[in-house]
Amino acid sequence: MRLFKAVPVLALLPLAGVMALPGQASALCEHCLEELDGALTGGKPFVDMRLRHEQADDNVNREARATTLRTRLGYETGRFHGFSILGEMENLATVGNNRHAPLHDGYTTIADVRDTVLNRAQIDYRGVTGLHATLGRQRIVFDNARHVGDVGWRQNNQTYDAARLRYNMFGLTLDYAHINKVNAVVPANDIRVGHDIFQAQFEPADSLNLGYYGLFLDEDDQERESSTHGVVVHGEPRLAGLNWAYRLEYARQNLEENGDEYDTSYLLTELGLIADTGSVALVHEILGTDNGEAGFQTDLATKHGFNGWADVFLQTPDAGLRDAHLRLGTELASVNIAFRYHVFRSDRGGIDYGDELNLQLTRSWGKYTLGAKMARFTADELDEVVDDADDTDRFWLWASLSF
Repeated sequence: MRLFKAVPVLALLPLAGVMALPGQASALCEHCLEELDGALTGGKPFVDMRLRHEQADDNVNREARATTLRTRLGYETGRFHGFSILGEMENLATVGNNRHAPLHDGYTTIADVRDTVLNRAQIDYRGVTGLHATLGRQRIVFDNARHVGDVGWRQNNQTYDAARLRYNMFGLTLDYAHINKVNAVVPANDIRVGHDIFQAQFEPADSLNLGYYGLFLDEDDQERESSTHGVVVHGEPRLAGLNWAYRLEYARQNLEENGDEYDTSYLLTELGLIADTGSVALVHEILGTDNGEAGFQTDLATKHGFNGWADVFLQTPDAGLRDAHLRLGTELASVNIAFRYHVFRSDRGGIDYGDELNLQLTRSWGKYTLGAKMARFTADELDEVVDDADDTDRFWLWASLSF
């Protein structure tokens, strides 16, 4: 009992020391205030603007058009004893007479909706070597964004209300986040969740990177839970005088939805060459199925960057998806050129979904970028598993400024 009674007295000893040395305490307080003021006023403001025109036609609904201006204004403070604060507002305005779903029924979907949102509001801590903690509304991208991403292609990011902890030392990176809200690219689709996501990466050499990820997703307002475990090996070795790039990935997913349970798998094989004049890669990706009843899903991914830019396969069909594609990249007269050609089939049933052609041109001058991009999906038998599926065309033209 005496020990517990002594605790309050012991707790007052530091205060007594400060009271006994008012001059030193005053100087210390003044120094802290100066440091805090320097962190608050010595930060970095940033601006990101993108004006974009998009046309889309899925040959089921009416052709859609949208011209939008996205403006982000933010400020990140300097560090104060390892802590910093970042805030970012985002406004998405329409230009001209736009017609597209989800704002207008009967039109093809273009997922850029006029709004003003708090895009990011986070506290960072980097006061310990190798440690990085983030609390608040933030972007989260795991690895290549195939399973967890920020959907950076859309005018409004996908962000997360989350607590995230990262640790990096001796080539080993551990990354964990607990997410309680997903802020979708269309704010009406925001959802409360109880997600736990984790990844570990070990890179002993440039030619070898080993990784594991575990995604445990729980949507609060729906009867839907999933767990995904995956392993990945990738690198960029130099063999026979050539620079190669490879990636091998495998995952298993268990999904419980509306009282039913499904088990699916994911497999990726990729091999490419990198040269001064550009790059080429052959990719085969399988998002498997559980007997044609449910497909492997990537709920948090930046999906636009993978199974075709026409966004036909944002949701994996129940029969699964096999995507074999060729990827080319080069530069001509300071213009970056990206080309992709996809052939899509089901994972079960031998259904030819169709094929897709993608082409993108971009040119940058410091903080300015101009770009043009097109996607043409030609449907074959996709309508056997997806209602009203048909050919889909999309075209984009944009100009951006970032500093």
